[in-house]
Amino acid sequence: MKYRQLRVIATGQWLNVLFTVQAKNGEPDIFSTPEVSHRTDIARALGMPPTVLEVVDTDTDIRVGVLLPLPVPPPSAPDPDLVAFDAAPTIAEKVLILKDRVFRR
Repeated sequence: MKYRQLRVIATGQWLNVLFTVQAKNGEPDIFSTPEVSHRTDIARALGMPPTVLEVVDTDTDIRVGVLLPLPVPPPSAPDPDLVAFDAAPTIAEKVLILKDRVFRR
């Protein structure tokens, strides 16, 4: 098994993110996502340039200390059809909502 960890270069602080991969049938443990993609996506989520982070691939989880948390993504807007379906007081109205949704698409 391989572990991919990220840390802030300037401070050495580890991020609270851990990627793992374990190959099957004796194949080598190789991440399918390039480290630059992981670093860029995580940096974007933190609002910092990717150059301030480094990726560390190891055979164990070597993160220590207080981990820097990642932001929680904002909730997505609720589906208006689901909101209407939940609010519909009768089965007949729920069926109409479903029918409209099926034939609209």
